[in-house]
Amino acid sequence: MSTTLAPGAAYRADRTRVAELNQRELERFAARTGRSKALLDRARNVMPAGTPMSWMAGYYMHPQLYVAGGEGARFFDVDGNAYVDMNVADLSATLGYGIPAVEEPMVRQFRNGAHYLLPTEDAVVAAHSLGRLMGLPFWQFTLAASGANTEVMRIARHITDRRKLIVFEGKYHGHIEETLVKFDGERVVPEYQGLSGRRSEDTIILPFNDLDAVAAALESREVALVLTEPALTNCSLVLPDPGYLDGLRRISAETGTMLCIDESHTHGKEDIDGYVDLLHEFMKNIK
Repeated sequence: MSTTLAPGAAYRADRTRVAELNQRELERFAARTGRSKALLDRARNVMPAGTPMSWMAGYYMHPQLYVAGGEGARFFDVDGNAYVDMNVADLSATLGYGIPAVEEPMVRQFRNGAHYLLPTEDAVVAAHSLGRLMGLPFWQFTLAASGANTEVMRIARHITDRRKLIVFEGKYHGHIEETLVKFDGERVVPEYQGLSGRRSEDTIILPFNDLDAVAAALESREVALVLTEPALTNCSLVLPDPGYLDGLRRISAETGTMLCIDESHTHGKEDIDGYVDLLHEFMKNIK
């Protein structure tokens, strides 16, 4: 039987069949991950949802896995099943697992001391290396992307003496109250339980790739920062239209608004190059 669609025809999935296949695979998955299930039951006695970080409980659609270790591009669960890691720990483990060239220097440093709350020569070397690779002059280090974006927001508010920021639909910029928001059809509200709600009053959510909307929002000159990924990566993948990033830079500069390109996922030097002089301006104002 041919599965080729006629020109112009739309494919319609058999939802009943999809549900059956999904249920079958979930049952097969559960059958081969019994030790993970036992660990989950045990973990729920000491950790909410049975995970060390609450977001792990809802990160995947399958039953909770517990990992035993990894090697190269694969990791292994406690039942001995192997998985090709297409997530690479949200891009924090892009070199893979168990790589001697990565492990051995880390082990040497831990033996010498893991943390001093003081700078080391290694920090200077790392900053110089990053500068050569990325073409940016100054570097600061944070423990997570959330911390980096928090610092950027504070710097922008200090420089501009404004409070508000702009983010875009489909965004994720970390565990920050100002960006953990959504538009409910009438106003911007907290995206999760336990958030104060007051921070959301300072956040404007706009559609990505809409320069007219950005220009209109910046007219009041109340916005300190436009915060965006160069390509949205937390809602599948949304690429910028040609000229969109340059347009953001132009409009923000015209209104005295800071622009931050959040490269946590894209790691794109070609997108950063155009913002070198903007970041120079950041540092000049800080100094």
